[in-house]
Amino acid sequence: MNTKVVHGGNVAWVYDHENKLSTGKFTFEKNNLTLDYQRLIQINFYDNRLREEFILCLEFHENNFKSIKKRFDKFLNVVEREVCKDFKYCALFKMPNGAEPRTIYFISDIQPGMIPAEEDDLQYWEGWIDIKLTSVSDLTSIIEETMKIAIHVEGLLKPSSLVKKRNLSEPYIKHGSEAKDFLEQIKIINQDLIKSESIRDFNGGMKRIYEYSIN
Repeated sequence: MNTKVVHGGNVAWVYDHENKLSTGKFTFEKNNLTLDYQRLIQINFYDNRLREEFILCLEFHENNFKSIKKRFDKFLNVVEREVCKDFKYCALFKMPNGAEPRTIYFISDIQPGMIPAEEDDLQYWEGWIDIKLTSVSDLTSIIEETMKIAIHVEGLLKPSSLVKKRNLSEPYIKHGSEAKDFLEQIKIINQDLIKSESIRDFNGGMKRIYEYSIN
């Protein structure tokens, strides 16, 4: 049995699989933007997928991506000036077709309540702003929907542009003996198992996936 580990923050995904990976990736991992962003969000902002965190929701009605990107940059400048210059964030631009309101889902290591409210002398969004409790699963669904409708967004060069991020820690990836040594080092049998499932992959064959919350 072969082992691959993807880990970062307080989470680790362990993959026990039949076949060696010629490219280091399973078939389902290749060109999978939703999975890439879901991992980034989870390791940077969530202890485990069962938790919910407060995120900022910025509503807008423009159809043109370049236009709303300028508004978002103005919002970031205000946060840097009024709250903190050095912070990490991930912003998901949900821009559906039709009359449905569009929304930027902004998750950061800055608590939403620390961002000042708009006043006469501090205008940075000029639209509806809300704070919502949101889970990793909720955000993953938003990313999936965002990627599907990306081809219809005016002024957008590529789907990945609908996700903006800064200062995020990337996951570490280990294979084989290095992965097994890491699991022994963190005493994986004593960690909290959040989820497990078995699936078949074209590259890795039959595999068992475990998701752990690391103390």
